[in-house]
Amino acid sequence: MSFSMLPLELVYHVLTHAVLCGLREGRVRWAANLLAISRSCYTVMRPVLFQRTVLMPEELEPMFDFLKYCQLNGRKESVLGDVRELHILEDRLTDEAAKVFVSALIPARLHTVRVPDSVFRALSDSPDFAPRSFDATFWWPSDILALPPRALQSVTHMIVRFPDISTPRFPWILDLSAADKISSILGLLPALSHFALHHCMDCGAIPRGKHFTDFYDETKYLDIFRAILSRKHVVKVVVRLIGLVAMGTNPDKISKLLRSLQDHRLYTVVSDFSDMTDDMGYYLFYEARMDFTVWDMPCRQVYVDNDPDGVNCREGPSGS
Repeated sequence: MSFSMLPLELVYHVLTHAVLCGLREGRVRWAANLLAISRSCYTVMRPVLFQRTVLMPEELEPMFDFLKYCQLNGRKESVLGDVRELHILEDRLTDEAAKVFVSALIPARLHTVRVPDSVFRALSDSPDFAPRSFDATFWWPSDILALPPRALQSVTHMIVRFPDISTPRFPWILDLSAADKISSILGLLPALSHFALHHCMDCGAIPRGKHFTDFYDETKYLDIFRAILSRKHVVKVVVRLIGLVAMGTNPDKISKLLRSLQDHRLYTVVSDFSDMTDDMGYYLFYEARMDFTVWDMPCRQVYVDNDPDGVNCREGPSGS
């Protein structure tokens, strides 16, 4: 039986396992040769293997070595040219590594990206780069406003993290311009249908003499939520509370406030530091590679506290 006659699902699992094992063991040449066993085999399997690429931090260096090896050995086509969904779960990547990754991609084919700033900057230099979704991507409001407008025209899903890290002195406090920043971002996203706001605080952000309940300002929150809900083309809004903001009476206050808005598009997910999340918006166990994004989170409308029996956000609520 030829490789091209094997079920694609079987080919995917076998080849992915073999290549990743080789990369993790440092056998870069072996992994590269495996991918290029024959032109016909490679043509069939490469799109299946690389259409959705999720890279953990520990996989970046071997993948970087692999891509560099392919380039140095005269591979002319883009090794990751068939990638549609690219998720690099690491915030720090050297400029050299970023250039290697970008040269292995075809920017015009990317639909969904979660990549470090260095990779995004390199990608955005391409006039063909206009992804549909920044899915499971944290962007500070100030970062989004600095992006070229053409890179945002086709975006349907966006996740924004706030308070903005650029807020002077105490980034954990909602600054006066928060609602204006959110409104400005939404104005740059004509195709947006799904919007998530990740509201996060950690212990290290609390100034001396302050308490984690001191942040709450109903007027500021109302301004932010009304700015979001005023966009009628947005069909789902997920507010995710993380860290200190998900503790004590804070969730109840915010939940009550959201419920008062009586908008069926609005969901709140409450999480804390004990759930199995990394810092990139993914719910996963590293070993299992479970890459469920915020849009897959189980939740009930308005409020849930790590409830595994809640309704899937993608399906919508079963009741009020």
